[in-house]
Amino acid sequence: MNTQDSLISRTIIVIDKYGYEDLSLRRLTGTLGLTTGAFYKHFKNKNDLYEKVAIELSKNFVNSIPLY
Repeated sequence: MNTQDSLISRTIIVIDKYGYEDLSLRRLTGTLGLTTGAFYKHFKNKNDLYEKVAIELSKNFVNSIPLY
């Protein structure tokens, strides 16, 4: 798992704990153990991260559906 994938997985946990609406970039990076500079090395902005999180959650959902 690369750094970006790891951050996406950890972000899902943080969003589950704190919610999406009230989660600031400062709190998110602090919870993930990152500086904001390190964050911007992997994502354009918080919305870019959230888009990738949504894609990952969608993939997980689709993969959990049994195919007959």
